[in-house]
Amino acid sequence: MKIPLSTKRIILKKFNKDDVDLLFQLDGDPRVMKFITLGIPRTFEDIKNISLPRILNSYKKGQEFGLFAAYVKKTDEFIGWFQFEQDKDIDNAIEIGWRLKRDCWGNGYATEVAI
Repeated sequence: MKIPLSTKRIILKKFNKDDVDLLFQLDGDPRVMKFITLGIPRTFEDIKNISLPRILNSYKKGQEFGLFAAYVKKTDEFIGWFQFEQDKDIDNAIEIGWRLKRDCWGNGYATEVAI
């Protein structure tokens, strides 16, 4: 996989150290966090000191692995992130995941990128 990765509507890029605000748009929303932290939003400081460093560290496992910021091609709007990492429990398997802003739910973005 080559990053940035592009689909018909989405482009994925690596996060950088200045993207705390983008992550706060997601993790600061109780509805986005409902099934992750039982709806408890993460603080800006937690994102800055814990979440973002973890994401940046995820790129050390190879160019094709990590958590990648997702943008709509037409508008360059940040909509969330997608995860592609080696599975911790299954050999030769890739774990995929995503977290999207609430107003982006139901648009088929997760299916499009996962395919």
